[in-house]
Amino acid sequence: MNYASLALAALLLAAPSLRAEEAQAPAAAPAAAEPAPLAMKGKVGIGVGSMPGLGPTQLPIFSQVVSQPDAVSVRWWVSDKVALEALVACNVTSAPSSGSGTAQSSNFAGGFGLGAKWNFKRSERALGQLLVGFSDAFYGQGPDSSGASTTNNTFSLYVGPGFEVFMPFLKNLSLEGNIRLRVNTVSTKTEGGSAGSNQAAQSSTAFGFFGEGFTPLALSMHYYF
Repeated sequence: MNYASLALAALLLAAPSLRAEEAQAPAAAPAAAEPAPLAMKGKVGIGVGSMPGLGPTQLPIFSQVVSQPDAVSVRWWVSDKVALEALVACNVTSAPSSGSGTAQSSNFAGGFGLGAKWNFKRSERALGQLLVGFSDAFYGQGPDSSGASTTNNTFSLYVGPGFEVFMPFLKNLSLEGNIRLRVNTVSTKTEGGSAGSNQAAQSSTAFGFFGEGFTPLALSMHYYF
């Protein structure tokens, strides 16, 4: 028997053990799957938002950096990326007029708005958004001691980027903020007074990152069902 025959026989004897070791070797662990982005389609959220014109203008102009929620908001996600939203607000307060005995002076405010959101970025707990919409609000004061009442109407168009983050301890609750580039038209009208005359309405239009005064950041909160 020559050396070639011996090498061939040794290879044949070793082949079964090599195949057994290959079969027993553990399979490579699969790569970890990335977390799925938030699924929003069909969800309805109820919460609070904000709109300009529900109170007197803040002075000085930089006195209010964050616009506080002052309206009720209802939001419906048509798809995972698009949502429609409606806002409504109403508030009435009264107090004795300054300089008068029993006469009452009232502050009244109200308004409504419609908007839409588009998710340009989704992760497992946060959304990057672009929003657009409008609101129509009024704020009135009076009558004062002279009997005059003043009403301010604010019509606003806005567009801007924002974010929405869902709380880790309550997954149905979200906190959001956005920066709104607005075009506001404000109309002011005064009625009554000691002379009993009405003043013609005065209007002005402003453009910029503001709400009531200079409010670059608007906050809101929603609970989803």
